[in-house]
Amino acid sequence: MPILCGGTGMYLAALVRGIAAVPPVSEAARAGARGLLAQMGPVALHERLMAVDPETAARLKPGDSQRLARAWEVFVGTGRGLAYWQSQPAEPLAGWRVRMVLLDPLREVLRGAIARRFDGMLASGAVEEVRGLLAQNLDPALPLMRAHGVPEIAAYLRGEIELAEAARRAVLATQQYTKRQGTWFRHQKLVAEADLHIIQTANGPDTQEMTSLMAYLDNFINGGG
Repeated sequence: MPILCGGTGMYLAALVRGIAAVPPVSEAARAGARGLLAQMGPVALHERLMAVDPETAARLKPGDSQRLARAWEVFVGTGRGLAYWQSQPAEPLAGWRVRMVLLDPLREVLRGAIARRFDGMLASGAVEEVRGLLAQNLDPALPLMRAHGVPEIAAYLRGEIELAEAARRAVLATQQYTKRQGTWFRHQKLVAEADLHIIQTANGPDTQEMTSLMAYLDNFINGGG
């Protein structure tokens, strides 16, 4: 019985509903898209994409470099836009009974946990890790360089803000991300139709409540929930 754990709704939806079968694109198309992005910037690339593939462009933010480059390489490499491929029937997960457990802690509990997590990251060497990334002169648009905490610590290392302000911004950005996650799960038809159990924890991880939670999950996973 496979158990998948994570928080990214897009991957969950892709697993259960299936994912668009976008044909592979050539290295030339991929390199061309990255080169165009570097040359003209994301806003201009968004405008160019809007001219040839308005349906896909309308779904993307003008500043979303990574997705814009991907959309352009797909259009150039396949002759059709991402929106077209995503509209095609996908192969859904078949032959499995899908049961979901959504851990939904109270907002104040989650905020405290996020702040403690970032304090732990700083204590474990996050500043030096980001310093090492900056030394490699990586593309700021890479997912690695946009991970929670990296842009804020990078700004601190460039002397633009104090470390305390970097921590405040990183914690706030993470809190906003978790809020978007919660909104996504609440509005997904996939979740509404699933065998879903929602658990709203009221306390932190070192409580008796967590012991009860683990017992509940064990019962749920093994078929008694």
